[in-house]
Amino acid sequence: MKTTIRDIANQLGVSASTVSKVINGKGSISPELRQKVLAVVEEVNYQPNLNAKSLRTRTTNTIGVILPDVTNLYYCYLMKGVEAKCQEENFSVLVGACNHNTQREREYFDLFRSKNVTGIISVTIGDLSRFSDVSMVVSTNEQVDGECRSDWVSIHNEPAARDLTQYLLNLGHRDIAYVNSGQQDTVSNQRLKGFLSCMEAHGLTVPPERIFDGSLFLDGSYQAGRRIILGGKLPTAVICHNNTNAYGVSKAFRDAGYRIPDDISIACFDAINQGDLYGTQYTCIMQPVEEIGREAASLLIRRSTGQLPETPLIQKALPYELVFGNSVRKL
Repeated sequence: MKTTIRDIANQLGVSASTVSKVINGKGSISPELRQKVLAVVEEVNYQPNLNAKSLRTRTTNTIGVILPDVTNLYYCYLMKGVEAKCQEENFSVLVGACNHNTQREREYFDLFRSKNVTGIISVTIGDLSRFSDVSMVVSTNEQVDGECRSDWVSIHNEPAARDLTQYLLNLGHRDIAYVNSGQQDTVSNQRLKGFLSCMEAHGLTVPPERIFDGSLFLDGSYQAGRRIILGGKLPTAVICHNNTNAYGVSKAFRDAGYRIPDDISIACFDAINQGDLYGTQYTCIMQPVEEIGREAASLLIRRSTGQLPETPLIQKALPYELVFGNSVRKL
């Protein structure tokens, strides 16, 4: 992997801005420290990334946003927040939808850098380390200590999942199935962890056959619902990773003749429009999605204009809300 300014800074125990000043011959740096930095630069054969430099110097007031999907209303509301903040600051926005394809995501990163955007807001589900050569990235997905590769604005997903699970337990549910995203990203792992830890705290063991691989697409979520139905004894409730999972699972149950919530209770994250064609209002964890978009844009703009120091990385968790709908019944 290509050595970055931040790698050199970590090796020396100094800030990345100090290393940048030495490399660019700027700032008031002591001769001893300058010599140490230059020695490491030569040792690792550091080559400056011209695209990254153009990001840092901000030749355009433009932010790039990479979305996984444009069919999910969650991302529409996220963009509403990004656009609002960028309008206030006289920034323009470029948007790319990668359709959950990591190769396409990489192509958008490269495209945005070639356009000299100020920085990139990523709603990526993958490992941000593959974009370590990009100067300024803000993620809208939670990252945990030790994995944090960029500034991020999100919610704390593990306690949110615990709260949603606890609500179902309070209503008398004990046999609860979980439909995950089918991905191995931090957000998916934290939500599943929160569900399992809450069940365990109540002395309830969740067997592997109650954890179902879902999908980030409606068809895959529908198939997860079918597997629940065909798996034998139905659970009394299902918790879904997000709204797409919930819509697909619900359709599978309805197609099989089941009623929600009379026959099966369904809860999820991010039922952003709080309803479907059948009038179901989903009980869900609701993220302040517009505010997440605004904060992500604000972080990027403040970094680019020098209002924030280059380090440390900012980790900002916003409050979430448990919204009560008609998709869950008390036993």
